[in-house]
Amino acid sequence: MKTLFIILIISVGILVIGILDTVLTDEKPISRISEFLIILEGKKWVFFSPYPCLSNPWEQDWLKSHNDDYASYPRNEENAIIQNYYKNQGITVFDLRIEPNEINANCEGCNCHSAYWIYLLVSNSDIEKMKQFGFRVEEN
Repeated sequence: MKTLFIILIISVGILVIGILDTVLTDEKPISRISEFLIILEGKKWVFFSPYPCLSNPWEQDWLKSHNDDYASYPRNEENAIIQNYYKNQGITVFDLRIEPNEINANCEGCNCHSAYWIYLLVSNSDIEKMKQFGFRVEEN
């Protein structure tokens, strides 16, 4: 009975650690966010930590129109690719910012979030659409 109790305690501990790990790696960065996010009436910032390995919607869309040529994906043009993708979804991106994501900086797998956050400034009327894409609203 004592062994079963110890196994139960260890199992609960592992479960709690797993849940905390998921919650913590999905947290937004605390440092310097408000320094660069200008608040404009009728607009809000939404943020997302993308996945590596060209698995985000804008990357997949680009790949479809370029014969799945992963090697040619133009990282240096990604801001324009992101803005064009959401424009084609009926969402205007008024501003786009990239901020380091220290929380996920050491994770390099394809199912980890990237080591940066994408912030998009969109109309309040597009917030629900952005949430469907996995973005969260920045509450300043």
